[in-house]
Amino acid sequence: GYTNAAGTVFGGVNNVAGVGIRIDNGAAALVRANKIAQTGGWGAIEVVNTNGATIGGAALVDANVIRNSAADGVRLENNSNITVQNNDIDTTVRVGIWGGNVNTANILNNIVKNDLLGGVGSIHADGGSTWNVSGNDIDNGDYGIRLNGTGGANLIFGNQIDGMTLEGIRGDNVSNLTVSGNTIGLSGNGAITGISLFGGLNTRVVNN
Repeated sequence: GYTNAAGTVFGGVNNVAGVGIRIDNGAAALVRANKIAQTGGWGAIEVVNTNGATIGGAALVDANVIRNSAADGVRLENNSNITVQNNDIDTTVRVGIWGGNVNTANILNNIVKNDLLGGVGSIHADGGSTWNVSGNDIDNGDYGIRLNGTGGANLIFGNQIDGMTLEGIRGDNVSNLTVSGNTIGLSGNGAITGISLFGGLNTRVVNN
């Protein structure tokens, strides 16, 4: 794959045994407009120990196109101030977008489809704080969006979720969570449960 401590990564990666693009100990990193297919390792794009990174961008032309990852499409670990926006992720063995111990994450307007590992979300957070998961199109997995033990103020808004085998949205011990404006199971191929929330404080579920 390609490893860069900081800066811009632009181009393509195809058929590599490890991670497609990896940023470690970076700052203000930008990963955009890449086509990444047939990768091994833990993620097609992996960002770790980084303060400030944008994967994709505000414009559709900024999208990273990810196909057939052996684990995660986008993998985030021990980061802060991360934006994952307008990416197109299809067919991952594990999770479309995964974050572990990520503080202040904006997961916006991504297409995430065909995530094959059971028991996790197509977009999934473990720990961390202040997640905004909004405007994503999620299709075919076990859980559409799953937040686990996420602190701060969290928002799940305006996502379209279809084809889940278990639950459209699940939160476990998530504080200050608002779930609003989401559409789940529009095609009729829907989840067993639309929204499941366990534990947590100050939860609001409105206008879904």
